[in-house]
Amino acid sequence: MMAHVIATARAADEDHVRGLGADEVIDYLTTDIVAEVSRRYPDGVDAVVNIALPADRLIDVSRVRRGGRVRNATHPAPEPGTYERAQEHTRGKLIVVRGT
Repeated sequence: MMAHVIATARAADEDHVRGLGADEVIDYLTTDIVAEVSRRYPDGVDAVVNIALPADRLIDVSRVRRGGRVRNATHPAPEPGTYERAQEHTRGKLIVVRGT
């Protein structure tokens, strides 16, 4: 099964991001990402992979369907408690590495 990828990028980068494989692009500078994903996918999404946004701006994990996945690979690490809701109904584990 192929993934349907929703990416966030500036409008000026949309063609580049689509060239990398994104099916849809949301302009994070002009659009509320959570509201737009909720509008387009009212039943939620299967996974969220965050490789750019600070953890505190990560899409609302309540938009992830039960059994889905949430992955975060950014710095700074999310504050404790950020992912309790995600961990209740998603697969996998959250591993946080904090620098000293």
